[in-house]
Amino acid sequence: MIVLWKNVQRPLTPQEADGNFEDLDGRLAQLESGLAVEGIGEITVEGDVMTIIGDRGTQYGAFQLPAPLEHAGGWQPESAYGVRDVVGHDGASYYCLQNHTSSADFDADLADGKWALLADRGEDGDPAQAIAWRGDWDVATAYVQGDGVAHNGKLYVALTATTGSEPPSEYWEALGDIVSGTPKLGDLADVDLESNGLFDGDILVYDEASGAWVAAEPPSGGGGGAATVEFSSTFLGKPTAGGLVAQYVAAADWLELLAAESSAYANTPVGAGGSTVSFDVLVDDTVVGTIDFAPESKWGSFNVSGFPTVQPSGVVQVVAPDPADPDLADISVTLRFFRTA
Repeated sequence: MIVLWKNVQRPLTPQEADGNFEDLDGRLAQLESGLAVEGIGEITVEGDVMTIIGDRGTQYGAFQLPAPLEHAGGWQPESAYGVRDVVGHDGASYYCLQNHTSSADFDADLADGKWALLADRGEDGDPAQAIAWRGDWDVATAYVQGDGVAHNGKLYVALTATTGSEPPSEYWEALGDIVSGTPKLGDLADVDLESNGLFDGDILVYDEASGAWVAAEPPSGGGGGAATVEFSSTFLGKPTAGGLVAQYVAAADWLELLAAESSAYANTPVGAGGSTVSFDVLVDDTVVGTIDFAPESKWGSFNVSGFPTVQPSGVVQVVAPDPADPDLADISVTLRFFRTA
């Protein structure tokens, strides 16, 4: 029994206070012992409706799931938009709140409550950090901060104004190696081709025991244990209409192109008002698919059916569209192949 001040009209004794706590503790323990905890037995989703069934058979729901957002590209005037469409405008992303046909002024539609901000535009970068491509380094050329050059197989950017200072030096920051064309064993002055039995296209690893470069063993296991071959190439600048962007010449192996594991990246993407740009992928002069760059996207999407076969000495090429896009530039392509024989 709980003793209350209003009933006794005096301060409670220590014994009465302790008794009150003991009484409350007993009542809580009794309540807890009678609770039945139910876990999740099954979750079902049908369309956009989710239902949860407890392990004691209790149904919770149905719950309406939110509809997915639909990417609609860059905002355009006089265009039909639906609820939850997402558009890009002036560097920011917005999602549609009302079904409507856009006016000629995005800001007016935004003020009318037809759009809500999804992701704001980031801060503008420091113009001084932009790289101005100047081609191969030249001893007589005066360079300024941010100038980019190629020299002895590497890319550099100038950290300050300089003339005659050959990279690498305190005036230059190395950006990475230039990957161009297909490496050949004959280009490697420190590899003994006769004693090691190497062939163009082999993946080389350094064997510390013999102090020599040797061909890597293909992985063992399912699928015959054939290795994959990777080729990367970077095209600096804007490709010409119908121009070659990347080329790979197969060695003495039969290969299959793994489009799903290949990638393409454009450092300067298609402009917001542009259209999707498609580069042809050719195997021995036959088009087997495309690499598609959507507006404002730096990553290309490979649209290649199946696994095109490349025979020994076969040629794989990536060719720019005709006409060329005025914005798209600095394109890196990585192709992965499955070595079948």
